[in-house]
Amino acid sequence: MKKVIRYLAVTALAAATISPALAASEVFLLGTLYKRHEQVPVYNVDTLVRIVEKVAPDVLVLDVTPEELNKRTVFPGKVEYTNGIFPLMDKRKFITYPAEPAEPMFSEIVEAVKSRMQQFDKEQPALSASFKRTEKNMYAVLGKHWTRAGHVQDEVTGEMIDATARLQAEMLGPVMKDANERWDRHTADTVKRAVREHPGKRVLVLTGIRNRPLVQRHLQVDSAITLVDMPTWLTQAGF
Repeated sequence: MKKVIRYLAVTALAAATISPALAASEVFLLGTLYKRHEQVPVYNVDTLVRIVEKVAPDVLVLDVTPEELNKRTVFPGKVEYTNGIFPLMDKRKFITYPAEPAEPMFSEIVEAVKSRMQQFDKEQPALSASFKRTEKNMYAVLGKHWTRAGHVQDEVTGEMIDATARLQAEMLGPVMKDANERWDRHTADTVKRAVREHPGKRVLVLTGIRNRPLVQRHLQVDSAITLVDMPTWLTQAGF
């Protein structure tokens, strides 16, 4: 009996002193809106910056290329970076990771999608135009739903955007499906590397709202990651 008690005590002590390297890391996955931040008052760039400051991450994983991160220049539509995230990075010290692929992978994916879309426009102009209207209308409807910052990250938003992205992939075929998978898998793999290289640290991931659902699915199945419920967290934090 004494041996059993001693064994249980040692086991309990080992569990209580588990290495931080073995603990799951908190990961905050935040979808951003690019230019749409300017049309969503509850989730404008200033609010995004306040959310980042409230999360207080140790590590930032950003949807920029390595070159963009080094030069602090991005596609003009990504106003959250030029007007918010990059200035914040000048004031706060973060460990940063670029989640978009470097060359040649970047151009391989982008050019393949661009070419396929142009081909689709020529082959099925009416269907292409109809889909573009549908997507535009979807964001208009979601804009009415986005009365709180947390709503931008919720299941309603995710399911609508995910369904639309899947529909587009079905219409455009393997090129689009492959591009979506490679791009979002690359983001998820970058997050996993950040977690692996900084165990126990708080990680904040910024990704385009269209990419968020697939990135989330990739991260949910990783036992090294505790994925924070963003809608609940944002509501509790007053956003």
